[in-house]
Amino acid sequence: MNAEERWNEAAAYAVVAALVPQRIPGFHIGRDGLRNEDIGNGCWGMSWIEGGRAVFYGYDADHNELAQHVPPVDLLAGAPDWLPWEWLDEVLRTLLLVSCVEWWDGTAWSRAPFPEGVSSGEGDWFGGSAVEQCYLDLADPDHEEEAAEAFDALREAALRRAVDRSVVEPLADALDREVQQDEEWEPDIAGALATAERLGVAPGSTRPELPAGRGEPADRRVVSACPPQDLVSHVMRGAAELDRPAPVPGPALDRVAEWLRDHRAGAGITVAHLGGLEWRPAGFFGPRSEFLDADGKWVDPELSDALSAWREEEAHPERGRWLYARIRPTGAGVEVDRAYDHLPAWWGSSLVLHSQWGVLRAELRSRDPRWRPDWTSLLEEDLRRTGVPRHLCWRPTA
Repeated sequence: MNAEERWNEAAAYAVVAALVPQRIPGFHIGRDGLRNEDIGNGCWGMSWIEGGRAVFYGYDADHNELAQHVPPVDLLAGAPDWLPWEWLDEVLRTLLLVSCVEWWDGTAWSRAPFPEGVSSGEGDWFGGSAVEQCYLDLADPDHEEEAAEAFDALREAALRRAVDRSVVEPLADALDREVQQDEEWEPDIAGALATAERLGVAPGSTRPELPAGRGEPADRRVVSACPPQDLVSHVMRGAAELDRPAPVPGPALDRVAEWLRDHRAGAGITVAHLGGLEWRPAGFFGPRSEFLDADGKWVDPELSDALSAWREEEAHPERGRWLYARIRPTGAGVEVDRAYDHLPAWWGSSLVLHSQWGVLRAELRSRDPRWRPDWTSLLEEDLRRTGVPRHLCWRPTA
């Protein structure tokens, strides 16, 4: 369906909704185009852009894997300069769950690539069958055939941009005025005609149109509804460790190794730093520990104190502290792996540890900017509003 057909058919549904606004979910019409307002089941909108171009966007609330995909998918990747970028970005931030954006260049529809096998909820975006069924359910039982014919005539007239009173009145004449608890109501013929005029499907009318954009903003971010903690963990898994000098081991590390020899028969341990008690919910009665092991258990409080002392002993005023560590006593010595900037493969656990933004944010903010990993921005307090940097989004493989 080309842009003209898509717009004019959608406009026909909006005309019906305006005819019986008490009974059919409505549409929003503005200078930026037409938008369906049935947010419960989904949403779609379409806008014309100067030069005979258009943009279409939407989502299906029941079939929408793409909006929460980890990592986020940039729905505007590869989009043309003429899109109204700032306006469209605000639409995506307002609706949040949009999973499809298509643009019409005057000859064909295009869109950004999607991950294979992930549903965007594409389908009967207009919900046209639902609008038609709502209308036909309102028809007088003795005039059901006339109602169906009137509806088909409306769609055909909209395609010709010829919706006038002769088209709308038969729609109204076929309706039952007492379809619910004997409540009398009247169809709004004037409202339906005004809607046709505003949408450019009435004779001699013009449709709303946005000015063309001036190119993609250099600092644009990608709106995403994916769970922030899942995104942080995903990005950290693939992040690289910054090339920092190895710290010089001190006596605090020796005390950790000694504790492991005395209490764990020299077995090693892998730990993640989660911080103190300040972030835990009221009534938390867990151990006084700042570390979790790879099995999801809190580290013994005595060992936690030794680990904290070791972590602070190696702290650097610019480069910060490690987030993960693996310690293995070896004879009189100890082998250590540390991770400051990523989720290491040797952590191995599927546990999501990065929902405590305050702890992680405080650590990264304490570092010099040169020693903050590129995913630091994902810890912003309102990530769903500010958006995800484009380089951290999903990219198609070559």
